Amino acid sequence: MLNIILFKHPLTVFQPNQLPEVKEKQDILPVLDVLENWQLTVEDVFNWLSFA
Repeated sequence: MLNIILFKHPLTVFQPNQLPEVKEKQDILPVLDVLENWQLTVEDVFNWLSFA
């Protein structure tokens, strides 16, 4: 199970049996194994969430 908590611009990624990781801007976020070829950055997430 993968949990991601959204903050202003960085994302904190929580993965099982690992310490939390803070990801920013062009950092690639982890995805499910079935989406292995899909690369998603923090910036992509915030661009999708933008209401402008």
